[in-house]
Amino acid sequence: MEIREGNICIRYAAIDDAKKLCEWWNDDEIMKYAGFPGGWNISEEDIINMISKTAGETNRRWIIEIDNKSCGEMIYNNKENNVVEIGIKMCDLTITEKGYGTKSLKMFMKYLLETM
Repeated sequence: MEIREGNICIRYAAIDDAKKLCEWWNDDEIMKYAGFPGGWNISEEDIINMISKTAGETNRRWIIEIDNKSCGEMIYNNKENNVVEIGIKMCDLTITEKGYGTKSLKMFMKYLLETM
């Protein structure tokens, strides 16, 4: 599944994304913005297990691509009664503060409103 608008693509995370997620989640500079200075100290195997557990319709991890390059991630949890929880993190620090996070979140919310 993917949502595409212009040069932004939001797609389901796959097992192949575990290596990139591992880099991001263990990077102090990236993770300090998410409240985890020092990173998570997590293994690629643990991330593969997480991706497998977040592959349902009520709980899903997504990858944000800009110009076909993985640059961030989102997590979506459908709580109940049309209540959802969304987490978003832009992980490529060279593209932060350029509006991609806001644009990605708007795209995703539009998708949710159209499909719920």
